[in-house]
Amino acid sequence: MAMTTNATVYAPVHVLPERGHLEPLAPGATIEREAEAARIILSWPGLRVILSRMPDAEMGRHLHWLQGLVRSKGGGEALATRTLATLSVYGFVVEPQFDREGRAMRLVGGLTAATDGLCLLEDGKLYDAAGRELLDGPPVLGPPAAERVAARALVLLALSMRGLLEEDAGKPDEPQAEALRVKLATWLERHAALRDELEAHERTVLIAPIGKAQRQAIIDAVWAAEGAQVLLFALGARALPAHDDQEHPYKVAREIGVLGATPPALLDGPQLASLEELLCLQRRLLAIHWRAVNQRVRPGTVDFLKLASKDFLRGVDLTGIAVVDGDLSVHGASFSRAAPSDLEIVSSIARERHHAANWLIGVHATYSRVVTPT
Repeated sequence: MAMTTNATVYAPVHVLPERGHLEPLAPGATIEREAEAARIILSWPGLRVILSRMPDAEMGRHLHWLQGLVRSKGGGEALATRTLATLSVYGFVVEPQFDREGRAMRLVGGLTAATDGLCLLEDGKLYDAAGRELLDGPPVLGPPAAERVAARALVLLALSMRGLLEEDAGKPDEPQAEALRVKLATWLERHAALRDELEAHERTVLIAPIGKAQRQAIIDAVWAAEGAQVLLFALGARALPAHDDQEHPYKVAREIGVLGATPPALLDGPQLASLEELLCLQRRLLAIHWRAVNQRVRPGTVDFLKLASKDFLRGVDLTGIAVVDGDLSVHGASFSRAAPSDLEIVSSIARERHHAANWLIGVHATYSRVVTPT
C-alpha cells in the first residue's frame, strides 16, 4: 500500500482505539486523545496524523456508498457483504502530505491488520488486512475449496452432537454422554482435515467435560447443524430441509459418517456447486433471514413475493419455498400469523443457514468471522 493524503479503515470493532492499541503501531509518536471529538492525534517531528471515528448515525449511508463502489468495480458479492461487518469507520488525515519514512502508512496498515478490517486509500484502492488489493482484477474473495467445505460440515455436525450431549449433565446418563464426548473429540483429532478446520473456540467446547462448557457456547454448538445442512447441500450430499423444518443432528451425522471407523466418504474428492449456484443459494437464504428479522423489528403482514421482485431482494429465486397469502409460510400459516415459538425456531434456522451460505461465497475465510447482515 502506498500512502496518500487520506485513508479510511473499516473495522469490525465498535471502539475508538486506546493508547495501548496504537503505541505498538506508531513507535515514537506522541498520542493525544480528544474524547469529545472522537479523534486521536499522533505526532512525530514534522508529521501529524489525525485519526477520527465516524459517528454511528452517518455510517449507514457511508457503507451503502462503499457497497456501491465495490459492486461498480467488480469486487463481487462476497466483498460487498463483507463491508457490512463494519462497526467503526476510522478516517486518517496526514499532515503534511509527504511522509518519507512511511510512519503514517504503517499506522494505517497496522490498524487494518489488528482489527481484520478493510482499508480504502484516497486513490480508490481497497485493501484487506493481508495487504491484498481487492478491486484491481478478478474478485479476491471467493468460495472455499470443496475439501474445506466437507471438513467444515463434519466439524459442525460434531459440534452439534457435542452440544446435545450437554442435556445429560447432572443426570444418570452423564457418564455415557462424557464417554461419547471423548470419542467425538478423539475422532476429530484423528483426521487431519478435521483437526485443521477446527477453530480454537470450537475445540474448547469439544474438550470441555459434560457440564463444564459455557451455556452460550453449547447453544451455538447445537445450532451449528443447520449450517452443516447448507454445506452438505452445496456439496450435493443431501437435500436442504425446508426453511421451517429440521432434521435431528444425530441422524444427519450418522448418515454422513461422523464417528465412523474410516475417514468419511465426504472427504474423498468432494465437488462444490458453482459460484453462480452458491450465489443463488445465498440470496434465497438471505431473503428468508431478512423476513425473520423484519418480523421481529416490524411485526406485521408482508407481501414477500412482491418484495422478492424489487429492491435488494430483486431476482431471488423462490422456487420451492412455501408461501401463504403472498408471505413466507411457517408450518402452513403466513409468517405474520405463525406461533411465536415457531417463529423463534425458524429465525434461528434462517440465521445459521444464511451464515453458512455467506461463508460459501467467500465473505470471510474463517467461519466464525462471517457476518449475516440483512
